[in-house]
Amino acid sequence: MKRKFLTCLLMIGMLLMMIPQNLIHAVTMIRPEAPSTESNHKHEKTALYVGKKIDTVVQRTALLSAVSVPTDPTFFTFDTANPGMIVNYSARPDAPKDIVIPDSYIKDGKTIEITAIGQSAFSGQQLTSVVLNDNLITIGNSAFSGNTGITSIVIPNSVTSLGRNAFNGCSSLSSVTLSNQLTELPASVFEETKVDNLIVPEGILSIGTRAFYKDSALKNIQLPSTLTSIGSYAFYNTGSLQSIVLPSNLQLISEYAFAYSGLTSLSLPDTITSISSNSFYFCTSLQYIKWPVNLKSVKSSAFSSCFKLTDITLPESVETIDNKAFYSCSSLQKIVFGSSIKTIGQNAFDGTKSGIEIHLEYKAVNDVVGAPWGAVNAQIYWQSNDDSCFYISNDGKILGFKPLNHTTNSSQHTASQNHTIVNIPSVINGITVTSIADNAFNSNSSILAVSFPNTLKSIGTRAFYQCGKLGLNDKKIVFPDSVTDIGEEAFVSFSLAVTQIQFGSGIKTIGKNAFNVTNTMKIYLLSKNVNEVIGSPWGANKASIYWKDSDNSCFYVDDEGTLIGFKPLDHNGQDTSQHTDSQNHTVVTIPEEVRGIKITKIGESAFAKTDITSIYFPDTVTEIADEACNNCTSLSYVRLPRNLKTIPKNMFYGCTQLKSIILPDGLTTISDYAFSYSSLEAVTLPDTLQSIGTYAFQKTQLTSLRIPNSVTKLGAGIFGYCPELTEVILPNTLKQIPSSMFTSNKKLQTIVLPESIKTINSYAFSNCSALTTLTLPSGLTEIYDSAFQGCTSINALNLPEGLIRLGENAINGTNITQIKLPSTLEYASKSLTGYKGNIIYVHQARDSSSIAWAQPWGAEGATVYYDGEYTDITTSVTYDAAHSRAVIHAVITAPENANIKSVTLPDGEKKDFLNVPVYEFDYPVTMNGEYSITASTNSADTTQTVTVQELVYACIEANSFSISLDKVAGLTEQSILNSAQAHAYRNNDEQTPITVTLETPLQDIKQALNASGNRITAVLSAKTKTPDDKMDITVKKEIIISVSNVVRVTFKDWDGTTLKEAVEIAVGNSAIPPADPKRKGYTFTGWDRPLTNIQEDTVFIAQYMQKQYLVKYDTKGGTPTYTDKPVTWEQNGLLPGTPSKEHYEFLGWLVAGSDENITDETAFKEIASDDQISSVTLTAAWKPVSYNLHLVTNGGREPDTVRSFTIENNNVDISDVKVTKTGNSFSGWNTKQDGSGDTIENLKNYKPPLQDTYLYADWTAQDASYYVSIPNRITLKNLSGSGFAGSTEIIRVDESHAEDATMPDKTVEIYCTPSITLTNAESKHAYTVTVLNAEQKPYVDASKPLMILSMKGTKQKEFHLRTATNSQWKRGIYEGSLMFSFKLGE
Repeated sequence: MKRKFLTCLLMIGMLLMMIPQNLIHAVTMIRPEAPSTESNHKHEKTALYVGKKIDTVVQRTALLSAVSVPTDPTFFTFDTANPGMIVNYSARPDAPKDIVIPDSYIKDGKTIEITAIGQSAFSGQQLTSVVLNDNLITIGNSAFSGNTGITSIVIPNSVTSLGRNAFNGCSSLSSVTLSNQLTELPASVFEETKVDNLIVPEGILSIGTRAFYKDSALKNIQLPSTLTSIGSYAFYNTGSLQSIVLPSNLQLISEYAFAYSGLTSLSLPDTITSISSNSFYFCTSLQYIKWPVNLKSVKSSAFSSCFKLTDITLPESVETIDNKAFYSCSSLQKIVFGSSIKTIGQNAFDGTKSGIEIHLEYKAVNDVVGAPWGAVNAQIYWQSNDDSCFYISNDGKILGFKPLNHTTNSSQHTASQNHTIVNIPSVINGITVTSIADNAFNSNSSILAVSFPNTLKSIGTRAFYQCGKLGLNDKKIVFPDSVTDIGEEAFVSFSLAVTQIQFGSGIKTIGKNAFNVTNTMKIYLLSKNVNEVIGSPWGANKASIYWKDSDNSCFYVDDEGTLIGFKPLDHNGQDTSQHTDSQNHTVVTIPEEVRGIKITKIGESAFAKTDITSIYFPDTVTEIADEACNNCTSLSYVRLPRNLKTIPKNMFYGCTQLKSIILPDGLTTISDYAFSYSSLEAVTLPDTLQSIGTYAFQKTQLTSLRIPNSVTKLGAGIFGYCPELTEVILPNTLKQIPSSMFTSNKKLQTIVLPESIKTINSYAFSNCSALTTLTLPSGLTEIYDSAFQGCTSINALNLPEGLIRLGENAINGTNITQIKLPSTLEYASKSLTGYKGNIIYVHQARDSSSIAWAQPWGAEGATVYYDGEYTDITTSVTYDAAHSRAVIHAVITAPENANIKSVTLPDGEKKDFLNVPVYEFDYPVTMNGEYSITASTNSADTTQTVTVQELVYACIEANSFSISLDKVAGLTEQSILNSAQAHAYRNNDEQTPITVTLETPLQDIKQALNASGNRITAVLSAKTKTPDDKMDITVKKEIIISVSNVVRVTFKDWDGTTLKEAVEIAVGNSAIPPADPKRKGYTFTGWDRPLTNIQEDTVFIAQYMQKQYLVKYDTKGGTPTYTDKPVTWEQNGLLPGTPSKEHYEFLGWLVAGSDENITDETAFKEIASDDQISSVTLTAAWKPVSYNLHLVTNGGREPDTVRSFTIENNNVDISDVKVTKTGNSFSGWNTKQDGSGDTIENLKNYKPPLQDTYLYADWTAQDASYYVSIPNRITLKNLSGSGFAGSTEIIRVDESHAEDATMPDKTVEIYCTPSITLTNAESKHAYTVTVLNAEQKPYVDASKPLMILSMKGTKQKEFHLRTATNSQWKRGIYEGSLMFSFKLGE
């Protein structure tokens, strides 16, 4: 009976599978009661686990047809504290992908109900179907996330709690039935699924953040009446969702809730009082909105980019419209406000339809400030009904034009040609005009001219912005004396016809880019001193500015000492000769003073986008503003002031000829983009530098760089896209590698990261394809997204313990094949995307891992082993500073149920037969190397490489010294250190200084030095640490301090070289210096201190001043000519360019009297090293261009001939060139191929034109002749089955090749020997056979022609040779000789 019942159920199930899904769904919703049978109860009692309870016959049958029994509980892992919770699913190969959660399972003889599914329990398990049991109460966070094969899910009504991300990433999930016991849909619950239709049950109060984020299939969703809030991004990018009914109790729609959705219409319930920022952003299909009657505010960008909105009437209740609320609603042509409106935000209507109507009939002009709020050509309707053409506020501010149809009588507009000629009166409606508002006439393309009243004081920001025809009529813009202020971008992009701008005496302020145009024009400020109105040229980069002052300096300098830039060459009509010595401002030497004013600052963009090639800043300059030399594409030499502290933003951006620069000592800051996109190849950063800004050296040609330890702040992308960069030394105090710091540096092979590094930011080393090795610091805690993406040469990367974060795609594109995730890792996500290995080791327990939920972290197909599942080798290094050695401490742990069989030490020694689960040992090593340890277990070998650094030590350098007795009382610790010239450093690197202190008590030193002749040994000390910063190291240095009536004096050069060894002199006497030292390119100026009245041991340092030379240029007839240039020995930019000379090739510059070309700037240093040289003349070296004379035979038998010549040797002998042509005689050489040109007479001394030249052989046709073309060998082959032998080669009889020959209709008679002896090429058998004539008959009479060929009407005949048959022939190739003769017939 039981078997028959089950058979019936299976048959019903098969029939139900044939019924459409929607019908089955409809039937299951009826939920009829299911009869229970005794046999069923018996079956459930005898099972190891209890089967799923079935509420209805239909449900039971459908389940039996799909899944026969619940899933075996042994595939589940249950929580030890809560045995009714599933916390993990088995990774065994036999684990099913279609699962049924049983109601309960048996443990220790007890039945335990399954009521909960824990966090990430089934995450990423590639399940294809899931049936939940009816005991279930809780589904945890991320419980089924990432199962891309699940297509449907029924959440039973027993479930009261649904966790965040529960079905996130189930990209095939399309059908969902929710429990009616839920009160919320949590965050990201159905993010990136394909749910298309959904009924949200009554009782749910809120829909969480990103609940249906990017559900592109969602078309219909029924929301419950209980719903009160919708979270941010809840329906973000639901492109198929065209309509939705929002319940009447809904109170909150959060930010971006419906952004990028497909909504076409919207009905907002009256309970909504505020529409959140960006909530309907980019709803490009939205056409209609029903507004709530109680609406108070529309927040920023709420309806931005809703392109199909056309007309909006807001309810009376609306008080506030925030910034960009309707930004880029390009079809919006009308919006009507009620009486409550108080505030409209900046750019609220920016990007709406040009000419939009804004109705504010309940408000007086400017009651709502900021008009027109970004709208272009807006027609604003206020309460006022005056008939002036202008809107004006009560305080005298012109707001713009009224719409042309604002009254029935629009005749007042005709006088100004419908607002094309704008004459602004001084008084409107009794109000004096004093200002023009921001954007008042913005983008009014109809305005041709404007006149300003003499009451006007200020013009606002963008007031006439993009008025493209402004000034077209009279070619100028004139401001009255009353105007004092003009706002930023006020007149951007007016008419190109404007050539003049005239200011009155009242002007004080002109805003940035106020006149940003490309016009070449003159700006007159004749009542103002130079730069009395700051910021010139205010965007008009091609303008000449005329000030009040008439000095003939080439520079603008204000009264505060700021240099603004060049004056126009023709300022005030002065003689322009003073400009020629600076090559029209290409070589710029800035004086220390102009008009008696010391230059202390360089203004913003002072020399930007000019043609300067060299610039010298005086040492009086202490500050340079942003972009001072921006995009000076010819700039190759810069001399910076010594006292400069900051290289400003974009200072040398785009200076494509700048290859090197010397930065002054004392520099502290290099700002953003300072050298970006220049050609900088080398630079030395001073030890005073503290900060390098964002992208400072991006896309330069740097090859290597050392960043001093003084640098504490680095910006993003500093060295991005530097194609030649191979080495960078980082400061040892650096805390993080900024984002994109080394991105796409294709030649960077290795880099040492200091131990101080804690963070490696996003894209830090991305696409460094040559980077092969990288040791991560032991203290590293964070690696962000794509940090090593595209580093194709990295094969291994050891992640240190302590690492907390490993970002997405961190190693994508590398060739790493083995990796171990440390125990401290908390954030991993998709960090191993692109991993090339098959195995991932995790130094965490599987059941407590904080990152297991994301397994395998993007490394699809990889097998994951946790602690206890693999052999773990943990190492540490201890440094013994006292004995200069290190010890590796290793702990090897075998996986569970396994033993370590053997261990191979770094020296190759093998420890066998261990058979222990844990093996621990110490191994002493030498410094600075890599050491490998290999452990063998029952199943596999594991190798770990340990890097040991060189031992850190410190060194003190100091000198003994003497002082006079009267100096003892004034001794201090610092004066002792100074006199001893004491300094200390670590790592054997003088660039890493450490502090020196005096260990001997100062009082003891003073007491010991109480009489002349006394001395004391003083001890100096310095402290540092080992590489692991765990052990202090102290070094000491003894010096002798003595009291004497004599002191020691030493003379040293600028680089520390001793010029005169120490000598003793009496206290108070003068020192005798050595002969004046020499330094290449410098002039000795003396010593750094007086040579008289010496009171203590003293070291004198030689002082120098750079020599200046005059470089002269002799182009030897080339153009252009170059003016003399004053230079210093270390200066670049000496080579002025490439001159040209007709018919010559420029080879380079020669020093007068030398045969060696100067090909680079450094060569000049050797020339200038002679102190006697005060000037150098560079002479252009030229090589005559070689041209070819082509002698074309023009159909002759000989090949063409080529002869070379130059301007210095252009007599070409062509008399020896002989040519022939069949049927023709040579008539000479002609300049035209058809003979119509000139015939060359003088063949011995022909002078061709100075260019590649062609001469053509000229021919005269002779009587026609014929010639026979016979192959060197004629091969005869036995013709298959015929017994004949025939030639494969063709014998040709051809006429003369002369094209114009008159060919008679002749015949050609062919004669040959009647027979031929042929030899088989393989067998060597010889046969004599008869030749056949044209009729294929034997040819026996040699006095008669073999054949006669008629040449009538043709220029070529061909014939083949054939022999008689021979029955003895075998198939093959035969060779023989035959004599031919030919005779010309009639």
